[in-house]
Amino acid sequence: MADGRLAAAREALDRLIGRLDPQDSLGVVAFDEVQVVAPAGPLVDKEAVRRRVRELEPGGLTNLSGGYLRGVQEARRASSDRGASSCCSPTAWPTRA
Repeated sequence: MADGRLAAAREALDRLIGRLDPQDSLGVVAFDEVQVVAPAGPLVDKEAVRRRVRELEPGGLTNLSGGYLRGVQEARRASSDRGASSCCSPTAWPTRA
């Protein structure tokens, strides 16, 4: 994502984190190496999650299926006893001018 898409994703996540309350749940999964950046759960330490998001670096590929599956697993784990959850997948789809 050398063209600014990762920076835009970081900024969007930072804004989202700023709008959430500590009792709100959030999880972040990176799709390149399929790693859990922030485990899904209550957002008790906003600055720690922001720091982890800022540390994300572009990699060589996007493991779309692996990242999406891990995101769904995190959402299910976090919502198992609380009901509804959602999984958002902001990916690096090409855009047309």
